[in-house]
Amino acid sequence: MPPVADTVPLLTVLFGDLPLAAAREFVRLAATAPDLRLIGPIQGAAELAAQVASLRPALVVAAAAQLPVLAGLTAFIRPTRVLLYAALPELRPWDGPALQVCGSIEPLPLLLAERALWRQSVLHRLRLVAAGLAGTPWKLTRLSAPALPAGVVVIGASTGGPGALETVLAQLRPGLRCAVVVAVHLPAAFTASLVARLQRAAVLPVLPAVSGGRLVAGQVVVIPGGIHMAVRRSAAGYWTTCLAPEIPPTGGDVPSIDLLMSSAAATTDRLLGVVLTGLGHDGTRGARAIRERGGQVLVQDAASAAVFSMPGAVLRAGLASAALPLAGLAAAINAFGTAPMEAAVSRPALAHAHAKPIPTP
Repeated sequence: MPPVADTVPLLTVLFGDLPLAAAREFVRLAATAPDLRLIGPIQGAAELAAQVASLRPALVVAAAAQLPVLAGLTAFIRPTRVLLYAALPELRPWDGPALQVCGSIEPLPLLLAERALWRQSVLHRLRLVAAGLAGTPWKLTRLSAPALPAGVVVIGASTGGPGALETVLAQLRPGLRCAVVVAVHLPAAFTASLVARLQRAAVLPVLPAVSGGRLVAGQVVVIPGGIHMAVRRSAAGYWTTCLAPEIPPTGGDVPSIDLLMSSAAATTDRLLGVVLTGLGHDGTRGARAIRERGGQVLVQDAASAAVFSMPGAVLRAGLASAALPLAGLAAAINAFGTAPMEAAVSRPALAHAHAKPIPTP
């Protein structure tokens, strides 16, 4: 069998002055990605400029503090794709000289348990951007005040959930103005494979949720298995996912859908809850919290659900606006994410949907 280097094209990625712990993680990534040639950390503006001019990398990863340096580089080299090491989704386009900033990489999580998922997410992002598959690059501008998404969709599932989620996410449209948070009852060891599976199916970007990760419009975050997470408002005013120290309101299901939905309801009233197939009744208390705050709740119908226990419990409690097949749920999420806030998932938006009768035991 020929060496990997003879069969896999190398994409050169330079990384600059990153925090020490992050730089070490990038060095480790180099050993696990034979298709990428990661070079760094590169210290100083002059050296970064020289390396970019010499190596013509597919991608540069740089800290936000290096933005003036990167802007200066465009004066004497061709534009280069850039990922910023910072939680900076508030970058906005402008009409100045093109600096091909293609997005950002969330900072390295403090918890060691979250770093394996972070590494997988970073590798996926590096490969997409380096290969030119990450969409139209941003044109760099100033930082602006954090902008909230036009709403949050919380989707919970258990038995049969991964397949149902694939179908729903595959039908969500680009340009969705809401953030999507997904929780599935799975052990921690299956999180990476679930995220990879959903990334292949979805048009929208799909990432594992990390503690302190900002909720961004048009992005799907997946709560890792084996831990409970909540939606909170950060000190900077935006919505974020974080580890939940509180005890879940019901049962031993992990991650808790009840806790996730209840925390989202306490954070924002621009909320749609969706309960998919699953065994048990996780999601019922969360659905109640959403309804009490003026949000809407939808469930998967009995005909399409592998196990109707979870959605059935919500429906029997009188908390669901409708029970819909997967295509109908995707259409309702698209309506929520594109309609004006006062009309999002309102009664007119669901006029075509009729709750299915509850099956008799």
